[in-house]
Amino acid sequence: HIDLTKYLASQLDRLPGFKRVGEVETAVCCFRYLPDSVSNLDGIEQDRVQQQLQQTIERSGEAWLTTTVLHGRRAMRVNINSFLTEQRHVDVLLSALQRAVSSI
Repeated sequence: HIDLTKYLASQLDRLPGFKRVGEVETAVCCFRYLPDSVSNLDGIEQDRVQQQLQQTIERSGEAWLTTTVLHGRRAMRVNINSFLTEQRHVDVLLSALQRAVSSI
């Protein structure tokens, strides 16, 4: 699970606008979508973007992730804990994230 989480983190590092919140130490990866257009918003609006992105993914039915509050700001949180999760599932999430940000 940790290897899959590290894979997710490495792929997020390559996606424009995504910023990880902390290092991967367990099977949890937290991140935010903060391109310049979002970084320039106030904190409450940034949080709304994170929530909107999470809800867009959830409603699509392609993947499921939660949000949490870290350092006072909303972040997306992925916890890979099922023995059935494979790299292809992480790739589906990454693709869904890329599609979702284009609609925000």
